[in-house]
Amino acid sequence: MSDNHLMEWFYRQVLLYKDDMYRFAFSILHDSADCEDAVSNAIIRAHDHIHQLRKKDSFRIWFAKIVRNESLRIIKEHKRSFSVEEKPIVSEQMEPCESIDVQKAMSQLPIDRRTVITLYYICDYSVSDIAMVLQLPIGTVKSRLSRARSELKELLGGNEYEK
Repeated sequence: MSDNHLMEWFYRQVLLYKDDMYRFAFSILHDSADCEDAVSNAIIRAHDHIHQLRKKDSFRIWFAKIVRNESLRIIKEHKRSFSVEEKPIVSEQMEPCESIDVQKAMSQLPIDRRTVITLYYICDYSVSDIAMVLQLPIGTVKSRLSRARSELKELLGGNEYEK
């Protein structure tokens, strides 16, 4: 594949996944400006290292890893913690149908559970893909998802939100 075709393909992939990556970064950072920085930096880093991507069909996972690393780098740089009171719960990048109650409850989850819930339910990643992105065993991802579901159910008032 020529460099021009590779770059065209790269830009199409970025457009395809950038909203999900923003949501993923938001689950870690809880700050719109920081999320924009994380995703922008991730795009630049991915662009600079696109030739290191071995298989095109693994772009989504590879890109999510870069977004995660950039988000964690921003946290490290700021050396701050986020609380529900400090940061907005809903971002302008989120779908209008996403419930404010659910977003508020998610923001109360520990970051490790919040990220797996976001990747699984909002970004539609499989458990094995999440394990690759977060570099965790599949069993750990499953247990974090299970704990996060239980905590969300409790935070949302038990069976009130069940279908």
